[in-house]
Amino acid sequence: MTVKNKEQLIREAIRQFQPVFTEALTQLFQQEFKLADGDFAEEIKSQVASQEFPCIVVSLKAGAESSVVNNITIPTPLALNLSGWMLGMEPPEAVSEEVIEGLQEGTNQILGQLQAAVDGTDRQFQFENVSIKNVAGEDELSELVTGDDGEVMTYSLEVAGETYTLHHFVQGFDPVDADEESAPGDDSQASPEPEPKGTDDEDVDPGSIVDVHQAEFDTISGTNGSNGKSRNIDMLLDVELEVYVELGRKRMKIQDLLKLGKGSLVELDRSAGEPLSIFIGDKKLAEGEVVVVDDRFGIRITQLVGPKERLTGLVS
Repeated sequence: MTVKNKEQLIREAIRQFQPVFTEALTQLFQQEFKLADGDFAEEIKSQVASQEFPCIVVSLKAGAESSVVNNITIPTPLALNLSGWMLGMEPPEAVSEEVIEGLQEGTNQILGQLQAAVDGTDRQFQFENVSIKNVAGEDELSELVTGDDGEVMTYSLEVAGETYTLHHFVQGFDPVDADEESAPGDDSQASPEPEPKGTDDEDVDPGSIVDVHQAEFDTISGTNGSNGKSRNIDMLLDVELEVYVELGRKRMKIQDLLKLGKGSLVELDRSAGEPLSIFIGDKKLAEGEVVVVDDRFGIRITQLVGPKERLTGLVS
């Protein structure tokens, strides 16, 4: 396949998830993000050498068989801002283990939303070996981005009045060359049909071969042909789901946990008066404020996620 065709395929896959990615960033960090892709190159070594250091690198494998290696570089100032926004605090002055752990947690949440977005489509994405590293120089980055084969995509990420440049190193992406496929009527390139084989080295009677085809299922939004009323979704209406409200979070070291005792105060990352998050399982459903109803705590919903995202969260 030509470089142009490969570039188009990579850009198409990236643009498919840009809206989901930016929405996930906005929800997690409470900032408005704008992401645009730019240059595309195949010069791996020169791109590694031109990277500004130090930087944060997000490494992961993705693809139907987790065969595509991705390394995404994030400028250190952006990584520090992300850490501060996630905790609702001022950005830390330097990258620490706590910053790396926070970015790891945020990355897992974003990848989870990307995974949910591709469920039910032909593109089966799986993410493995997700790691966040603080890379000091070219030698450390070369240990992650190995070899000369691959492509580099550049992104422009705008947030809080600043624009940052991210580099996305993609290796192991090797689509089938459409130009090499056999033309219609050309039997010279056609693959021979495999002969049926049986167990114990015995041939299977060709007449006993079972005709296998892909199963077809009704969609959850289907209708009854007789009266046009919705069906299938009604089967879920009596299912009980656990709803919980998150008051806030706090990351603590084990040594600090061991010091806790009766009367100890644990300061959470959410400020007084800030909306609380309402979850169904691990999916965010809405935001709200605490109220008291007949001597019991309650929560008044102030904002809901979109209907499509709500349904996806319930059935995924």
